[in-house]
Amino acid sequence: MKRLLAILTVLPLVSGCAIFQSGLEERVDSLESRVNSMEREQQSLENQVSETSESVTFVAPAATDPSSTRDISMSKREIQKALKNAGYYYGPIDGKIGNKSKRAIREFQADHGLKVDGIVGSQTKQALLKYLSIK
Repeated sequence: MKRLLAILTVLPLVSGCAIFQSGLEERVDSLESRVNSMEREQQSLENQVSETSESVTFVAPAATDPSSTRDISMSKREIQKALKNAGYYYGPIDGKIGNKSKRAIREFQADHGLKVDGIVGSQTKQALLKYLSIK
């Protein structure tokens, strides 16, 4: 009888622990999934930054003859300077495209009717050019 009483006393505790453990395992799985997703996103952003070379060349139309083109290079520092001159970037001009620079790029793109992707492609560079010479 004592044995049966002991089993009946312990059984709900063991059952409750199993349910609690199952809930914890689900939360851990959910958190691991979120971490993995964030790591993939971070890697994607790092790849985008590393693909942007220190000096980027693109072709922009010449002012006098629309059919002719000229090569224009913009360094990462020049991109930051143009964004700062345009009123979008408030960080240091250090040539590092970090979170502040990326946010400024996206805001600039949105306000200028460009594709908002945080990547300084030829259209974004062309739009930034007029802000590069402003002091």
